[in-house]
This record gives sequence, structure tokens and C-alpha cells, in this order.
Amino acid sequence: QGIVEAKGEIIDSVSAQGTIVLNAMDPNVGQWIERANSRRVVLFSACSSDTSVKYFASKVLIGNSGLVSFTLNSPVGQRRLRLRLLGCHNVSNAMAAASTAMEAGATLEDVEIGLANLGPIKGRLEAKRTIFDGQLIDDTYNASPNSFFAAIDVLMGFSGLRILVAGDMKELGQNSVSAHMLVGKYAAIAGVDEFWAVGEQAKFAVQAFGRRARHFVSKNDLLNACKEIANNETVFLIKGSRGTQMETVVNELTFSEGE
Repeated sequence: QGIVEAKGEIIDSVSAQGTIVLNAMDPNVGQWIERANSRRVVLFSACSSDTSVKYFASKVLIGNSGLVSFTLNSPVGQRRLRLRLLGCHNVSNAMAAASTAMEAGATLEDVEIGLANLGPIKGRLEAKRTIFDGQLIDDTYNASPNSFFAAIDVLMGFSGLRILVAGDMKELGQNSVSAHMLVGKYAAIAGVDEFWAVGEQAKFAVQAFGRRARHFVSKNDLLNACKEIANNETVFLIKGSRGTQMETVVNELTFSEGE
């Protein structure tokens, strides 16, 4: 509720003649529309074509490499867009950017060029090739249960032996054990082939995953196991909180920049 209230304060700061661009699929959108009062409200959506939604996405496709494409529907026409980003959740992010830009005067061509030039932030669902000619998703920038769920969904869009390599999620307090177990259960239900982890809290995710899960005493043992199994059919998702420094595993399994 605190986050909802804080976002509402942003609406309060917009002038009476300003425009508020909101996600029609957000569960709190009704509160924000009410808070906008007499200000102009524009809705966007990653899926809904309701008549109240001015900008919406359709025909969302995920390619073999995990990259997403979709059709942007706007008041001035449609445009097929291809993102250099992994994950369906980025369709919503792209729709937010596209609708805001077009309300500010951008054309469909402007939006297409802008999104085509947008690449992933380092360590955030960043697609890489391993030194074994396989695929690796580097999502080591940080970790929370929700970001784990999104990353697992991306992993399941790849073909091959899909291995989730996880470090601890930090700063979860008394919810740490249950949060790690949720991640393990989600990965198992999603169909992840193997769940490998290192860290005191990550062992609870391993327990929740069940068969085909391994907990390693050290990151070095984990890395050696990754190297033993890696080939051109292996897909790794590597993720953990900032403090776990799981990018060291990524660095050992991938080519350095420029190679």
C-alpha cells in the first residue's frame, strides 16, 4: 500500500493540464484514475484491447532465442516491433515507453527505431553464449521472488537442457525461508530441468524443487559442475542477489567482452 500511495503522489504533482499514462492491467489503476481527478488519463496495456485502452499490444511472440516481438496498436495505426530484450514482461515496459512517447509527439517510426536500439542492462536478463557454445541468461544484477519468477518464465522459452543456477536472495528477513521455497516450487512446476544452488538460504529452494536439485557447499564446486555438464544444448539461467556476486560464475562460463 505504501508503494501505491507513493505512486499516487507522482500523480498529484502533475499539473491540471497534464496527461497521466497508466497501465490498464495494474490492479491499482482504478485508485490512480480516481486520484488523477480532472487530469487527462491515457491507458495502455500489454494485452487488453478494451475500448478504454488507447494503446495495446497484440500478437506477442517469443522466438527461439527468447527475444520478443509484438504488434503495437495505436490511434494512428499499427506497427510490428521487435525487442532486443528477453521476457514477455518487457512488452508491458515497451508499451509504457511507446504510449508515453507518442503522447509527447513521437511517431510510430520513432517508437520502432527507439525500441530497436534498446538493449538489456548488464546483468538483467542478458542473453550470452557460453564458451561451450551453449546459451546463458545473465540475471545476476539482483534477485527477489518476483524477478526469479519472471526469469524462470524466460528460461522456459528456450529449448535444450535448462538449468537454473541460483544464489541466495538477501534482505528478506523472516520471509527468507518461505520466499526461497516459493522459488524452488515455481521452478519445479514450470518444468526447469535442473536446479543448482549455493548459499545458506538457497538450500531451501533446492529442498522445495525436489528431484534433480543440487546444493553446493562452495561457488567453486558449483562452477566445476557447470563446466562438466555444459555443451551446445545447455541453457543456464544464473541469478542471485547483488551480494552473492553470481556474476563470477557467468564470467567463468562466457567469453569476456570483445572476444
